[in-house]
Amino acid sequence: MNVTLKGKSNYSLSKGDFVASGGEGSVYRKGKIAFKIYTDPQRMIPLQKIQELSSLTLPNIIRPQDVLFDNKNHPVGYTMPYLTDTYALCQIFTKAFRDRFNVKPATITKLVNELRLLVSHVHSKDILIVDLNEMNFLVDDSFDAIYGIDCDSYQTKSYKATAIMESIRDRHTSTFCKETDWFSFAIISFQMFIGIHPYKGKHAKLKTMDERMLANISVLHKDVGIPAVCYPLTNIPKSYLDWYKAVFEDGKRRPPPDEIQAVIIIPKAIKIAGSNNFVIQKLRELADNVVRFDPVAGMTMTAVALYSDVREEYKLPVGHKMPVLGTTPNGQVIAAHVHAGKLQLHNVSMGVPVALMAELSADGVMSYDGNIYVKNGDSIFLLVFIADGGVIKGATHRICGVLENATKLFDGVVIQYLLGACYAYMFKEKACYQVHVKELDSVRVIDAKFDNKVLMVIGFLAGTYDKYIIRFADDYQSYDLRVEKDIGPSGLNFVVLPKGICAHLNGKDEMELFSNAKGSASIKVIDDPAIDGNIKLFREGNQVVFSRAETIYSIELKKAP
Repeated sequence: MNVTLKGKSNYSLSKGDFVASGGEGSVYRKGKIAFKIYTDPQRMIPLQKIQELSSLTLPNIIRPQDVLFDNKNHPVGYTMPYLTDTYALCQIFTKAFRDRFNVKPATITKLVNELRLLVSHVHSKDILIVDLNEMNFLVDDSFDAIYGIDCDSYQTKSYKATAIMESIRDRHTSTFCKETDWFSFAIISFQMFIGIHPYKGKHAKLKTMDERMLANISVLHKDVGIPAVCYPLTNIPKSYLDWYKAVFEDGKRRPPPDEIQAVIIIPKAIKIAGSNNFVIQKLRELADNVVRFDPVAGMTMTAVALYSDVREEYKLPVGHKMPVLGTTPNGQVIAAHVHAGKLQLHNVSMGVPVALMAELSADGVMSYDGNIYVKNGDSIFLLVFIADGGVIKGATHRICGVLENATKLFDGVVIQYLLGACYAYMFKEKACYQVHVKELDSVRVIDAKFDNKVLMVIGFLAGTYDKYIIRFADDYQSYDLRVEKDIGPSGLNFVVLPKGICAHLNGKDEMELFSNAKGSASIKVIDDPAIDGNIKLFREGNQVVFSRAETIYSIELKKAP
């Protein structure tokens, strides 16, 4: 596809430049420039609206820039800045994501304030965001900045907005104004603090979001139960908690407070409730909350260190991303992360950095089953560790090619959108299994995890978050699927044992036990007081374990009397 910036440059957009597609069109990338091309040029944003949006001067608002024309000089799209290394705002709602990337409450407070300033800037130009939902904002991977995207839907002086996501729509008015924007902001920022929509949770009589909004009964109400997976209300600064009560409970419509102070979180000891179904035993307690346990490396990771049993082996570099772990052929543990676009490796077992035999730029890294995989542009590489004179060095083996801009690494799986079709890439050492998961073609993947033939995906579609549970055949040529609808604040919390039994915490805080074999119909669902959204499931050897805060426990079913 050839497009032109009038009086400037000609561009040829190819499959390799593809980023994503949606209802209106597709986005491509060349360098630091993104190109939005409308499928139907008749739906192209009016040139006058682009001009009216140009009054938005905040750099964090990714608005339309230059108009793109086809070879017949018809406008077909526009350019905008391209953002790299970002996450959808909704990803920081869940504990699982925030633990994985060590996102602290003070960071959330800062991002909420950044979002407030962004909305205030838009309003200062007599423009409304209207569809102020969590999918229209991104955060950078340092969690320092927040960006507004899809700005062509904003309401300007001459062009009214027509669409808004139901989850943020104010049920007490039929018009759009600054106050309705602030109502939507209240909903989004509340989820940033607590991890749940303010009109979710359980109420004995009012079941739907419409009923709850119209009755002004939010999760702040004494008769509404909040899932255990959510953060406590004490995570909300006092000034904002008072404002939320006025907005959600009293029906007031006003801007948020200008002042916002991060709260001081004093962790409370969390005790395990008595279990009716499981034998639960404490294994060990660390100095900080557990982020994950790696069964191959045999190490536990907190936000600040790696532990072998209860002994600290490696202090994580301050300010760096959380690493992934792999092992060498002789069992030494390697920690890998990306810093400033370069792959950084550390031999945890020997306490020394690991040199690469050839420098490798990297824009993503993940591990699975003791192996470390790196994305570099349009390629996925396996790291191969070689003993050179008694010193471990890293080499690379190219596994497969991918679309550079349409590919993301998750936990043990790579997800790629190939011109609108969703493909999952699973790996076993140097083998790669590429599967078209057609049910995800129209879904925006928010999070994903693969473990021993089981792939779970949190996907966003039509205003709701659903969990897709997929089991692959041994040869990965087919799969079965079930969908857990409208999962609310729960993340991905499951593990698969070597024998094929999957332990999964579903959106109702129930433990599911089922086989990873495609087509198996047996599933055991256990509702137990000891199991809730505060635990993280892992595998240690052939046993299921879980962490709660800084403590790790073993868990197994009680034997029938």
